[in-house]
Amino acid sequence: TANDPIVARELRSLLAAHHRTDSFRGVATSLAADLDAIIGERLGAFVVGPRIGAGGMGTVHEGTRADDQYQQRVAIKFLRRSADDATAVARFRAEQQFLASLQHPNIGALLDGGVTPTGTPYFIMEYVDGAPITAYCDDRRLTVRQRLLLFRQVCLAVRAAHQRLVVHRDLKPSNIFVTDNGIVKLLDFGIAKLLSDTGAARGTGTPVTAVGQQAFTPEYAAPEQIRGESIDTRADIYGLGVVLYELLTGRRPISFAGTSPFEMAQLISKANVSPMDRALDGDRFRALGETSTERARRRLHGDLDAIARVALRAEPARRYASVDALLDDVDRYLDGRPVGARPDGAWYRTRKFVARHALESAAGVVAILSLIGGVVVSQQQKRVATAESTRAKEITDFLTTMLGASSPESFGKDVTMREVLDSATVRLDADSLTPSLSADIRSIIASTYLALGEYETSDKQLVKMLAERRKDAPEGDYNTAVALSKLSLIQENNGHFEQADSLLRLAEQMYTRYPPPDPLEEVSVLENRARVLRNLGRNQEGLDALRRAFAVSRAAGVQDVPEMASATINAAVIAAEIGRYAEADSFAVRGYEISKAGYGADHPTTLAALAVRSGTLEFLGRKEESAKMLFAAMEGRRRTLGETHPAYAMNVANYADVMLQQEKWPDAARYARQVIALRGKPIDEGHPSIAVSMVYLGRALTRMDSTADGERWIRQGMALRTKTLPAGHWLLAATESALGENFTVAGRYAEAEQLFVGAEKKLVAIRGDNAPPVRDTRKRMVALYEAWGKPAEAAAWRARLTP
Repeated sequence: TANDPIVARELRSLLAAHHRTDSFRGVATSLAADLDAIIGERLGAFVVGPRIGAGGMGTVHEGTRADDQYQQRVAIKFLRRSADDATAVARFRAEQQFLASLQHPNIGALLDGGVTPTGTPYFIMEYVDGAPITAYCDDRRLTVRQRLLLFRQVCLAVRAAHQRLVVHRDLKPSNIFVTDNGIVKLLDFGIAKLLSDTGAARGTGTPVTAVGQQAFTPEYAAPEQIRGESIDTRADIYGLGVVLYELLTGRRPISFAGTSPFEMAQLISKANVSPMDRALDGDRFRALGETSTERARRRLHGDLDAIARVALRAEPARRYASVDALLDDVDRYLDGRPVGARPDGAWYRTRKFVARHALESAAGVVAILSLIGGVVVSQQQKRVATAESTRAKEITDFLTTMLGASSPESFGKDVTMREVLDSATVRLDADSLTPSLSADIRSIIASTYLALGEYETSDKQLVKMLAERRKDAPEGDYNTAVALSKLSLIQENNGHFEQADSLLRLAEQMYTRYPPPDPLEEVSVLENRARVLRNLGRNQEGLDALRRAFAVSRAAGVQDVPEMASATINAAVIAAEIGRYAEADSFAVRGYEISKAGYGADHPTTLAALAVRSGTLEFLGRKEESAKMLFAAMEGRRRTLGETHPAYAMNVANYADVMLQQEKWPDAARYARQVIALRGKPIDEGHPSIAVSMVYLGRALTRMDSTADGERWIRQGMALRTKTLPAGHWLLAATESALGENFTVAGRYAEAEQLFVGAEKKLVAIRGDNAPPVRDTRKRMVALYEAWGKPAEAAAWRARLTP
């Protein structure tokens, strides 16, 4: 001690650890024997099963509920201790108390606790059937975004613990499980520290944790833990930083292999954490769902690396002050907003703003980004002439000036893309540009409005664009065909399918005279035509159009590119409508895979594929799986598109239908009203989501003993459909069937019968004998005759339900 107190202190700790290890071996053997003997015995309402794991503080057995109340699988944790280890007992009991106070969906729930007949403390927790978060993500090759969404759940669990004044202190992947349905469960509070004045365990005078006690996993421990200093919630911030780093790079920020506790303290205080993008090597990019190491490095470089570095700072005071601060930066990254961990320069904020809305605005804003960057690769590839290069520069100059004048600093930090576009439109109207240049810029702006769901404003820009285009090309040209195609999308989304079809036929004629330079543009027009034909009830013509689209893509060798996902998804919809459910499911799976690989899991096209797949699964009888998938698609659209976007509204309407099928009438009514509230502004009343939601609301109210209100809403839906759909459309007959259901519940049996008979004949003629709306109507007829007291008629229609 006199010559080298540091070495002496280290030697004493090693000798003490050696002594504890020798004494522990005998105790552990005895404990194992005791617990083996208790297998099959009851602890309260549970029976002890085989051992499934062991940790530093205890041994875990599987258990099952044995009181015949209901079936339940649990995990039973027993304390591993020596008979006189009062500190361990106190800590174990403290963990019980912590868990009892922590009620959170992302924290393993405590169900019961007590002491065995031999005096061994135990507690019973929910059985978490899953995998450590790192293994879960790598096995499924989850993208960076998907991993961050899981990491958010970890942060929420830790935040809940901190709010109860509990520090976990051992955050690591083996304590963070993810279930098969993607729910994070934070486990093992065995070394958690209660942050209160009553730090002693209840009923004892022994502190749960004292300064100098080193109960942690070194690779995930904060520097102050390794140095044996007092800790607070910022130790968990460091642990979260390590988990985040490993989750994305596949390795830990610092390796302690072969080092002593003293060397650990020195290393962690001085080590420089490698940037996350540099930590990637080998084929790690595949685990992140990327196509190359370079793409994966670009994903991790910048914001994500900065977030991890702030969490991993050696000095607690320089880390995030709370989990909320870390969570806020993760959310900012996911939303495309500037993160607090990065330097806050004006260019950085503007760049993040544009990138954020590039995701929101799809292709239109991608075009803006390309132009602002000055790259204009596609322009240079397709138009190498000097005149076209000059045009590209003119567009670039205008858009750069426009975004400079409309920067976030001008409007405030919460500026929306709509505000920037409105500003650009005013400037465009005021500038004296050539008709050709003005038309090109309006095309970009109109595309962005269209992707935002601002159909009326997009329509105005496209009409102005066509007027300017006619000045240069009175007979029409390729760009005129593009504008007509976009106008058809607006008419389609407003439910004006006949007008949309007319515009598409004009666009097709013009494309024949002025062939598009990219075969995918021809595919897009054919796909749009197929979708409109489906809405007009001409499914076979729609499927023929898609077959031509697939032939074009195969001939050009682009059948697997992301742009083909949308056509594949629409093929699934049409195949389902004509009763080819297995084929439809195959199309839906293929569309989802193509879109996810090319665009990512949260792209609108990928979410559309998910929604369509939910429909095909329903037709195949996999209703529970279908409902979960549709809800996931709906939540994804809400995050990425917002709650006023037509695509999200259609998804909500479809989910209202699921609630009807599950006979959850209040939920169905609530979701239907949510869509109807958007009628007129921001969604045109002709959009299909409005009419179908009126019908669904009417059906829900009917089942909630409000038949008069139900009839009123169904009739409103019928009026809208009559106004927007062509005569003879099958949806009109389906609405008559829904009204017949209302009459049945109201006791108006003769009126219901009249509606059903007419609707069934129309639906069979249009959709075929075994189509879903036909079967729905026949089920309603069975219910009618049963309520009417006509069993023979009910039996006859029930027989027609047999496939």
